[in-house]
Amino acid sequence: YQRRVHGDMKQSGTKLEISTISSLEGTPANVRVTIMGMLSLQDDGYKIEDMNNSVKASFEEVKYTSGLFVDGYVVVAQGNYLDGVFRITGLGFPPPEPRKQSLSSISHNVDFFGHANKKGTTEEESKTATLFVIISDLFLDQPTVVSRLKSLLSTIVSTEDPATIHFFFAGSFMDHPFNYGDSSSLSPFSQSQRAKYTLGFDKLADILAEFPELCSKSKFTFIPGPHDPCPGGFILPQLPIPKIFTSNLRKKLANVQFSSNPCRVRFFTQEIVIFRDDSYHKLKRHCLPSLPPLNYEEPYNHLVKTIVDQAHLSPLPITVNPIIWQQDHVLRIFPLPDVVIIADPYQSWETDYMGCSFFNPGSFSKNSTFLFYRPHTKEHQFQQMQ
Repeated sequence: YQRRVHGDMKQSGTKLEISTISSLEGTPANVRVTIMGMLSLQDDGYKIEDMNNSVKASFEEVKYTSGLFVDGYVVVAQGNYLDGVFRITGLGFPPPEPRKQSLSSISHNVDFFGHANKKGTTEEESKTATLFVIISDLFLDQPTVVSRLKSLLSTIVSTEDPATIHFFFAGSFMDHPFNYGDSSSLSPFSQSQRAKYTLGFDKLADILAEFPELCSKSKFTFIPGPHDPCPGGFILPQLPIPKIFTSNLRKKLANVQFSSNPCRVRFFTQEIVIFRDDSYHKLKRHCLPSLPPLNYEEPYNHLVKTIVDQAHLSPLPITVNPIIWQQDHVLRIFPLPDVVIIADPYQSWETDYMGCSFFNPGSFSKNSTFLFYRPHTKEHQFQQMQ
């Protein structure tokens, strides 16, 4: 970890001294100590657990850093031990590590991100003009949204070279959650829902067919959202949308991929992660009642700090966001990528943290917003349809 900490936490010299929970026994009540462990909710209240022991925690006098504190998080806590209770006075997350520092400590033969054999050079990157168009919440069952998308495509064709465009369409692709039907039925999906969902992608195929240059020259990537029908349901990481719904669309696009959620993109030297989830809403709803988000911080700063400091895109209990254990590494963000696009259904925002750029394109269906990102120059523009 970095040799710095947040908030009121003090350091001894240049290092923060971490004590084990087992060593708290016999510690004088007036001695302030620091422990690190997992925050967990038990029948008798909150506790902090390390590898060997646990201690009951009191938050009556706590001062905490920005972020959203949820059951199951790894935390660094300072306080005093009295009558079997650790009375916390300072609480924060483990200090994060900037991308450059992480990479300098890792062997060049280790590839955390994937597709290292396709990694190019900075010089190649700067010469390859590319436009990423990121659109989230594309409700294909709403005529106004479909009409709005058609207008957007018409504008893009008239101003950009189709061969340089890569569209990223992130779900959800329906306004309402997909109904999987009766679990006792032999069919995994209800017939009416399947027909409605397929019709939405058929409409999209017809609209794109009106722009032949886009169909033949541009690239398209579709990322599922919370309402979309994926094998395994809403368990993360979400698998790609099945072909049964998208067969007509696949026939009309020369270069199309249906990705998992999250989606990882390597653009020469850049590593980019696109994740579609209602992240802030879930974290805020399940954060500790005694530790609400600090009012003087923007909501997205709490979200970004929590994700980075926990090194995970979905740092929630599995009862809230179930995860396929064998695929959990897909949700980890260590080392930090260059860019993380968190497609939350709220207003657009941007921020930088620990050398990583974070963007939220906003909801296309609700706010008519989307994102232009030019990876060869690392420039971005938030756009809104009028």
